Parts: sequence; C-alpha cells; structure tokens
Amino acid sequence: METKRFYRESFKAQNLCFFEAKVDQTDLYIGAVKNLRKEALELITHYRKELMDYIKGHDAFLHSLVPVAPLPNAPLIVLDMCQAASLADVGPMAAVAGAFSKFAVSYTH
Repeated sequence: METKRFYRESFKAQNLCFFEAKVDQTDLYIGAVKNLRKEALELITHYRKELMDYIKGHDAFLHSLVPVAPLPNAPLIVLDMCQAASLADVGPMAAVAGAFSKFAVSYTH
C-alpha cells in the first residue's frame, strides 16, 4: 500500500518545477529550475546499486544502531552516510534518506 505524502502539496515555488523520482523504496520529491526527473532517476538507480552492493558485503552497515566505520572500498554515498551517522551517534541507515536527497540533487547539475 502506497502512502499518500500529503505534505508535498505544501511545497510551492513559482520559479521551480516539482517532480517525483521513485526507485523501489527511494521516493524523492524534487524542486528544480527544470524537470530533471530522468537525470535524478539515473542517479538514484546508480547510488542504490552502489549501496545495495556494499551492504551485501557489510551486513553490520544495514543493521547497526550505532555508527560503523566504512570499509576501505566504500563508495562515496556510504562514506557520507557513515559520517552523518557518526555526527548523530546513530546507525548509518538512519542517514539513507538524507544521502539520497543529497546525491540525487547535488549531481544533477
């Protein structure tokens, strides 16, 4: 069952184009100067694959409720999540939504 994200209706800006970018559990609502949905979907897909591949080899990353150190071969999104988790003293998956927002939006320029 899909959740109605009613709060998204409150985002308004006359100079921005708003669009959804969803891949599996990753569900972003992005405002940009033009519709970058295709680019955002490509980036989400790329970073989801990196994250899922990393988790396969580092189960503690997925289940830990406290910060964990990234493995030497960790992709950039994992490093970012580990750093955020360390700052907040939580497990790295607590940073997943923020990381995808950051990486999908920051690199669509």
